[in-house]
Amino acid sequence: MSDLDRFEARVRSATASFAYPPTPNVAVSVKGRLRRDVPLERLRARRLAWSALIVIAALASLLAVPQARAGLLEVLEIGAVRLFFAPPTATATPTGMPVITPQPTPTLLPSLLDLAGETTLDEARQKMSFTILLPAYPENLGLPDRVFVQNLGGSVAVMVWLDPEQPDRVRMSFHEFGPNTYADKKFQPTIIAATMVNGQPAVWTEGPYLLELKSGNWDLRRLIEGHVLIWVEAEVTYRLETDLPLDEAVKIAESLK
Repeated sequence: MSDLDRFEARVRSATASFAYPPTPNVAVSVKGRLRRDVPLERLRARRLAWSALIVIAALASLLAVPQARAGLLEVLEIGAVRLFFAPPTATATPTGMPVITPQPTPTLLPSLLDLAGETTLDEARQKMSFTILLPAYPENLGLPDRVFVQNLGGSVAVMVWLDPEQPDRVRMSFHEFGPNTYADKKFQPTIIAATMVNGQPAVWTEGPYLLELKSGNWDLRRLIEGHVLIWVEAEVTYRLETDLPLDEAVKIAESLK
């Protein structure tokens, strides 16, 4: 046995008979205090929300770079909505003088007349398995002018507000997807940003989405030349379409009652 081995043996023998004073269980005390201050489920939910927001924000930054966007996973899922990011297509290099063509005059947005499932707000509330919420902001918004219930693997409530000064134009549309509903939102977004709605991660984007027609077909369209805010609360997916800026859209989203 070497000198080092003999020294270690002596240390073990001495410590075995040494009487240590009692020490408090610091770990248990700290854990108990944390549980009293913030419920565990709330901590987990908060961590998940912030983790999701960080992922969305990072994805938004990468999507701004065409080279990075081409190499990313091309699907982002927010509740019942899936966003598909097609890789950018090559742009042809002009070989001669460009031909100048007149730009089309903006026309009225697609008619609501061919959308399937028009009903009343009361009937829509009876058909849904969840409580339909409506925005209370802006204060002059009022009740929706048109209401539709469509089927996307589950019932979807579509509320539409018309422009009071131009009744043939849509002021705002609001879609509510119940649990187990699945909607594909297929487009290549030119803008995507991450934000929060009532502490939940949200996506601010633009582009068409699926709507059911009276003919039984589906159409990719948008009712407003604006942006779309998508978020999830209590297993219900919300999609707000508006031409207002992001901060106003968040105010609308957080005013649901």
